[in-house]
Amino acid sequence: MDLASRIGSPDTESLSCYDGMRSAVEAQRFKVELITVLDMLRDQKDYNADNQRPIAGPFKLRSDKSGPYLRRLEDIDPSWVERYLRDVLIGLKMHNDGGIREYWRNNKTSPVFVDNEDGSLTDSADLSIDEHTYSEMEVVSAKNKLPYLLKRMHDKSIQLKTSVISLIQAYEIASKNSARGAKPKGILDAGVYQMDHNGYITQYYGENANTGAPFRAARAWIAGEEKDAYFYEALELIRVCKVLGIDILKEDPLQYQADTIAKLRVTYLRKNREYLSGPRHYNPNVIDAISSMGMSDYGGKVEQRLTIQDMVRNTVQLFIETDEASIRSKFSREVSTRDWYTFFFAYAQYNKNIKIPYSTHTRMIHTKCDPAAANKLVVPTINDFYTSEGFLCVPGGSSIIQTFPLKHLLPYGESAITGIAHSSGYIVAVDEGARPLVIDIMALARYINTVGCTATSSIAPSQQCEEWETWTV
Repeated sequence: MDLASRIGSPDTESLSCYDGMRSAVEAQRFKVELITVLDMLRDQKDYNADNQRPIAGPFKLRSDKSGPYLRRLEDIDPSWVERYLRDVLIGLKMHNDGGIREYWRNNKTSPVFVDNEDGSLTDSADLSIDEHTYSEMEVVSAKNKLPYLLKRMHDKSIQLKTSVISLIQAYEIASKNSARGAKPKGILDAGVYQMDHNGYITQYYGENANTGAPFRAARAWIAGEEKDAYFYEALELIRVCKVLGIDILKEDPLQYQADTIAKLRVTYLRKNREYLSGPRHYNPNVIDAISSMGMSDYGGKVEQRLTIQDMVRNTVQLFIETDEASIRSKFSREVSTRDWYTFFFAYAQYNKNIKIPYSTHTRMIHTKCDPAAANKLVVPTINDFYTSEGFLCVPGGSSIIQTFPLKHLLPYGESAITGIAHSSGYIVAVDEGARPLVIDIMALARYINTVGCTATSSIAPSQQCEEWETWTV
C-alpha cells in the first residue's frame, strides 16, 4: 500500500526505502478511485523476497541470519518489488473475488432522474417496477411455441456439439458476474455441457476448452457473432419462458436430451409472414414459393405472376441469405457522393420520375426551403435516401425500397423490368428468377450518356447494355 500510494523519493513517514510506485497502479487503468485500489491491496500479502525468484539486480544474504528474513530491504533491488506489485495489481483485475470484478458486482450504478419542474433527484433503484402481465392469448401462443423452440435448440446443440440450454444459462450467469460482459472463462466457470452427434450430453467442457474449436464456435454463436435463424429462436425461447413464468437458469440441461426431445409433440407451424421476414439461411426455393402467395399467413391461391414488390422482397431476401464471400465482398465497398450524383444525373435523363421535390431534398440535407421553389423537381443525391438491408429506400423517410425501371437498359432477352440500388454502388435487376443481374452504377451512367436512351425510346438489340454480371445465388 505504501509504494502504491506514493510518488517520488521516500521520506521520514514512508514505510520502505524505495521510490513511490503509483505509476504501476495508473498503468493498469483501473476505472475507480485510487483509495479503492488501496483498500483492495490492504488484503493482499506483503512482499517477501524469500518467496520470490530474483528478477534483476544483486542478490545478497544477511551474514546475521537471526530473525524471520534473510535479507534487508536495502539489499533488494527495486525491480523485484515493482514486479511483485505489478503481478498483484493484475491479479486484482483478473480474479473474481477480492478485486475489481467483485467491486463492480457490489457497486452497480443506476441512473438518476431529474424532475423538470422542481429539479428533484430520483434514483432509478427507488422507482417501482410495473410488472408486465401477459394476456391469455399470449400464454397460449407461448405454450404452443415452446416444444418447437426446444426441438430447434436441440438441433443447434448437435450442430455445435454443445448443449444450448446450458450455454444460455452459462452466458447469462457470466454476464451478471462481470461488468464487462460474458468472457470465455466466465462462461466455462458457470458450466457448459458437451453434446454428441446423437443428441446426448456427455460431460462439461474443461477449463482450457477455450483453445478448442467446438467451444469457440459455441461462444461466438451465443454472443451473437453469427446471427443465424437459431440465434433469433434462442432469443424467442428466452421470451417464451418469461411469458410462461419459467426461470431458464433453474432448468436442468440433462432433461433436454435426445430421448426427451423426441417425445415432444410439436403443433406449431411457422406462418408464411414470419418465414418471409425471418433471418437468413431459409431455403430460397421455399421463399420463392410462398412469396408468390397473397401473403396470407396460412397460404392461399397462387397468383399467376409476382408483383414488383414481391420480386423486390425476394431479391432482398436472397441478398440477406447469401453466404458467398465474393458477393459479400462486392457489396461491401464504399462509393463517393460524386459517383452517386453522376449516376442520378444520368438516370434522370433516362427517367425523369427519379427526380424529387425540392422540399424533400432540402429537408433531407437540413437546409431551409424557399416556399416558392418547394415543388420544383431536382436530381436527388445519395444523402436523400435511407437504406434497408443496404438498399436505397424511397426519399422522405420511407421504408419502401426505391425501384429503378430498366426498360432498354438490360441485355437483350432479359425479362426483368426494374431494379433496386445498393449502397455499395450496384443496381440489381429483379425478376421472378433467382439469378439477379448486377451492374456498377458508373457503367450504367456511361451507357445512358453514350446511347442517349430514354424510357420511351426504341433501342436496337445491338445497342443493349452488355456490362451486366450474373449474381448466382
